[in-house]
Amino acid sequence: MSDHADSAAVASTFSSVQVVLVSVLAASVGVVLATPALGGYGPAVATVAVVFAEAIALYVGYGVLVRVAGPVAREILVSD
Repeated sequence: MSDHADSAAVASTFSSVQVVLVSVLAASVGVVLATPALGGYGPAVATVAVVFAEAIALYVGYGVLVRVAGPVAREILVSD
């Protein structure tokens, strides 16, 4: 791949990361605001939502790491 294609892929990935992080933040705020309305189930719902948000953030983070570091690692491993 060319450097231009690599930078476009990284820019696209970072754009996706921003969307996911803003969505996770919005969902977390929504859960915090809705927790009192859920009564006794509020803390359980909040915990599940936070764990789910963390899982999404890790999934996206590892995806970015693989896209950025993967080609470099392949080049290092394949080079003579």
